[in-house]
Amino acid sequence: MSSSIPPGGALGSADAPEHSGEPRPQARPSAYHRLGLVFAAVLILLPVILRRPHDDGGTKAINNLKQRYLALTDFGDDYGRFPDAATIEPVRSATGTRLPLGSPPQTSCSAS
Repeated sequence: MSSSIPPGGALGSADAPEHSGEPRPQARPSAYHRLGLVFAAVLILLPVILRRPHDDGGTKAINNLKQRYLALTDFGDDYGRFPDAATIEPVRSATGTRLPLGSPPQTSCSAS
C-alpha cells in the first residue's frame, strides 16, 4: 500500500506556494450576499419603523379643545360668567395685569 501523505508532513504542504507577504486579494461579495445584508438590515430596522407614532393631529386637537373648555369653565366659576366686556375690570383688578384685555379695537380698511 502506498501512502498519500507527502514526505513534508501535512497534506498539500509540498504543493503549497510560498507566501510572499503581500495581502491576498479579497473576493467581492456576490449579489446574493448584498441582498442578504439589505434583508438583514430591514429585519433589524423594521420594529423601529413600525413603532413610530402615526398621530395625524386629531388627538392633539381634541386635547386642546378640552383645555379650552376647562379654562372657560374655571373662568366662569371664578367670575360668574364667561369672558366678555363686563368681566374685563374684575379680571384686571383681581390679577393686576397690565396686558390689554378684551378685543382689539376695530380698524376700518378702506380700499381706494
